[in-house]
Amino acid sequence: MDWLWQDPLPNYQLALAKIITTNEAFPAGLRQLYQGFRDFLK
Repeated sequence: MDWLWQDPLPNYQLALAKIITTNEAFPAGLRQLYQGFRDFLK
């Protein structure tokens, strides 16, 4: 959670994508979709 206090703040879209892709509580299809989004943003 240290990234919340970084200066400058990280890209919020990448942060959200990382949270979704690394949490198995989200459906596999959603995680896969966000993995593609995350790869695109890098």
